[in-house]
Amino acid sequence: MNKKVVSICIAIVVCIIILISGFLLIRQFSQNKPSSNQLDFSKLEEMKDSELVDLFYNISKGDEFVNENEKDYRFPYEGADSVEDAIEKTKTIGQSSDTKMLELKLQDETDYYYVIYQEYISYRGTGDVTFKNYYLYFKNFILDIDNKTINANILDNENKVKEIFNLYTYIRNRDNGSIKLLLPEIIENSNEYIYTYYYFETSYGDWGLSDSIELYKSTISINKQSGKFESVENKIRQVSGKTNDTYY
Repeated sequence: MNKKVVSICIAIVVCIIILISGFLLIRQFSQNKPSSNQLDFSKLEEMKDSELVDLFYNISKGDEFVNENEKDYRFPYEGADSVEDAIEKTKTIGQSSDTKMLELKLQDETDYYYVIYQEYISYRGTGDVTFKNYYLYFKNFILDIDNKTINANILDNENKVKEIFNLYTYIRNRDNGSIKLLLPEIIENSNEYIYTYYYFETSYGDWGLSDSIELYKSTISINKQSGKFESVENKIRQVSGKTNDTYY
């Protein structure tokens, strides 16, 4: 009798262990399973038109490119040689006889850039409005925007190069409401880094018209010795999006 009870208890314990193990395996699989937002990079260009349209309306501006803090930074379209240079260049942004600067200071500094905080009040219009901006200036010796050159001695591996171009790509498209970025990638060969990303460019339709959605692929080739880079844009496809039933 005792042996029978022991056998039954062992069987119950084994069943419980099997059930728990199965539950954990299912849970792990579900966590590792790619979500609808984790795209198959190799198949983006092969998507059906309807899939591209759904993708466009369901992705954000470019979460894969920058961290949350960097999403608030604006791009002044030039670099800086020093903190003082960055502050000096920010003094005149948005300023006129109808504005008053309240604060202008270094907010953050990394190995690659300066962030200048600017706060001013505008007396234009019917009421006073306070503006608060964060301007990101790449350090000129890291990224020379005018001459399209990076410092190849400092940015000396594909992770560093991808980081700088992710930020550069996002920051210069941040305020363009018609652009959505996705899928940044980088590969390396003996002579260069090849950084690629896709983006949607959209013309939003007026009342009764459809949005026009264009998919592009951008390729930036960076010489590993000189740091010089050049970019090529290729239009992949144009599709029609939602039809709008309200005025903008």
